[in-house]
Amino acid sequence: MLTLLDANGATAVRVYAAEAETVDLAGVLAAGESATAAYAFAVPADARDEVTLVVDFDGDHTSAIFRGGLD
Repeated sequence: MLTLLDANGATAVRVYAAEAETVDLAGVLAAGESATAAYAFAVPADARDEVTLVVDFDGDHTSAIFRGGLD
């Protein structure tokens, strides 16, 4: 589960439009394999200076948190 918070702390809306070319992570991987995903969010231009992306794997693991600005 991905959650993106904009610079104002508001939760950004996920974009599912076809032109966004998003692809969720899904399925099972064998050891040594990899997978690629693409996600899109609608973030107002004036709230892109400092965003926070939270990646929540499941209820058993600590979330990964990434912070930074968007170009």
